Amino acid sequence: MDAADVPQAEIDVAFRFIRRVNRWMGGTNALLRVLQRDARRWSRDRPMRWLDLGTGAADIPLAIDAWARRAGHKVECVAVEHHPACLAVARAAVGDHPRIRVIDADALALDTRSGDTNFAAHSFDYVHAGMFLHHLVDEDVIRALRAMSRLASRTIVWNDLLRTPLSRVGIYLLTIGQPSIVRDDARLSVAKGFTLQEAREFARWAGIERVTLRVSRLTGRFVLTGSPDT
Repeated sequence: MDAADVPQAEIDVAFRFIRRVNRWMGGTNALLRVLQRDARRWSRDRPMRWLDLGTGAADIPLAIDAWARRAGHKVECVAVEHHPACLAVARAAVGDHPRIRVIDADALALDTRSGDTNFAAHSFDYVHAGMFLHHLVDEDVIRALRAMSRLASRTIVWNDLLRTPLSRVGIYLLTIGQPSIVRDDARLSVAKGFTLQEAREFARWAGIERVTLRVSRLTGRFVLTGSPDT
């Protein structure tokens, strides 16, 4: 699925599966718990500024916006995607949404500005990467986390896959009967996931402070939150 020449129709099929997994297996709810925790201390007079790296189908920014409307908060989201076919999926999902912008940018090479988007230090309250960093080699995982630390003023949220024997068995069973693009990508993604020790070490190497890990071994997911290195 990471290859540039994967047909758009197969990308669309894969993202339908990913949306369901995020909704059913806790990826979306894990992120919303971070919002619910912080919302009690957040002024309703200004929007929460979110950056979503490797947004994929943009289901996370859409879920953040839906939560904010229900909770009576303001929110602004910038969703970054660089893979052409994934970018098309994200833009189709978001459409002309007034509070979410999807931009074509490399998450590992965000300049100070990209078009009308400001990527100066601490220009977002929250920076999120969900189901994205496991696609990268180790050096780029650290680069991405350092970029997240530079861009966030409040909280870094890393939402990803656990690499455990249980998660390998779980994804094998979950993808039985799925199209090959879904089956192969999902199983490879779990194989390229992280142990909890690896996640902590990557965060430490990236200079992320006050790290908290929430883990669901049953669904094979973790959410790491931390404070930017200011």
